[in-house]
Amino acid sequence: MPTFKKQGWWGYYYEGGSVQAESNDMWEILACGIEQASEDERLHALRVGPMHDLDLSEVLDADDVISLAQDGRLTPDVVVELVSERVGERIEEGRAYLDGREAKAAFRRVIQSYTNEVEAAPAVLAWARENITIDPGTYCDGMDPLPIEWVEGEWRYGCRDAEPPEAAACIIYTTEPSPETGHVGWCWWALGKMGDAATLDEAKAKAEAVLQVVMGDEA
Repeated sequence: MPTFKKQGWWGYYYEGGSVQAESNDMWEILACGIEQASEDERLHALRVGPMHDLDLSEVLDADDVISLAQDGRLTPDVVVELVSERVGERIEEGRAYLDGREAKAAFRRVIQSYTNEVEAAPAVLAWARENITIDPGTYCDGMDPLPIEWVEGEWRYGCRDAEPPEAAACIIYTTEPSPETGHVGWCWWALGKMGDAATLDEAKAKAEAVLQVVMGDEA
């Protein structure tokens, strides 16, 4: 199985679909995703998040091997079918297949070396890691990217806290003229002040400028 290295990369996709684009810059891909989703009229379905390598251990374990053996179904084709089904549940259009002509012969050698399924399970898993390829091998764990909030001294999005701290500033992306500014696109709010911006970076900078002034006056 190939080794994938997507740690530190980010992507975006539409819920139920495949990854549309990737970048090693979180804010770049977030801004790109939001603007493209607005153009596609799919902002409601947009998800942005880190890319992850899908490890075989996430979709196949020793209990699976033992269960297949006890049902008399422990064959290379059935193992690949099971892995492929589970990959498809994690990754849009994801699949798994045997890699190389010798995979089935290697499987037979593994099975012939053991007298019971419990003892054979670790070796079967090792065989699977060597002979099953997952394609694609990465997936995106995404969240709703809006709103973007300034919380405890930093920007963040996709808050999953049960009781999130109060945000001092907020950035949204409007698809219709904002009631406050009349602007379509990036809008920001910070400690009672608000405005619009041409880009996400500009919106962040304008909101931070307000925060610095207000906090400086309070110091």
